[in-house]
Amino acid sequence: MSRMIRKSSFDSKIKIISLIVVVALIAIFAIIIIKKNSNNENNNNHNNNIEILSEKIQIDEEKYEYGNANYDVLMLYPQVNNMSERFKSYFNNKIFSELDYKSVYAELTSGLEDKSNVGRFVYSVTFDRYNCYDYISLVVHQNIQLGSDRKIQKQKMYVINVRSESTAVLQDVFANKIGYKQKVIDYINDYTFKNRIEVMGGNGLKTLPDTQSFYIINDKLHIYFEAAEIAPASIGAIDIEMPYTLKDGLFVY
Repeated sequence: MSRMIRKSSFDSKIKIISLIVVVALIAIFAIIIIKKNSNNENNNNHNNNIEILSEKIQIDEEKYEYGNANYDVLMLYPQVNNMSERFKSYFNNKIFSELDYKSVYAELTSGLEDKSNVGRFVYSVTFDRYNCYDYISLVVHQNIQLGSDRKIQKQKMYVINVRSESTAVLQDVFANKIGYKQKVIDYINDYTFKNRIEVMGGNGLKTLPDTQSFYIINDKLHIYFEAAEIAPASIGAIDIEMPYTLKDGLFVY
């Protein structure tokens, strides 16, 4: 009888200890979740307190139309309005010269000795605008047709740093300017591997140019590659949303 009482008492103590351990673990997990939510809320508060300068900038849609027996051109392209005359002159001229149908046509037909039989050149341009704190992303869509068979769709990215009145490069949007390239490369290689996209002949991406195309939409950084830039042309353009968080208007990883 005495042994049975001792065993029952021992079992009760084990149950009590087990219950205490379970409660402690639940409390620890609750603290971790609360702390994580608090950090996220702090980050959101930081971002919410930053003035969104990009919303104050007016981007006009300019129209250029031209047509004859060989050309059919309709360009609806962006032009900066209420910024300094210096930047407006630089940026607006840059946009028009890079999108101009003459330069696009010359690039497509370069190397051809006889251009008389290339067919009619049809070219249209539209754009989208996205605001993110100090940055305006302009994603320009080019639709090109040369003759009856050759159709090309391209995109050009222009990111404006409103505060410094300059065109932004990828480095500018990171809080940590050192090591960002390798972080981006590693994620791109991981993304393309998981999605079975063969990059650079199967060797993976090794480097990233300072002028890498990118844009920001809904507070998310996107890296963009044209068709055949890093993967077979049959894959088409590659647009990758990066897993980084905005803090004080810059991306952290």
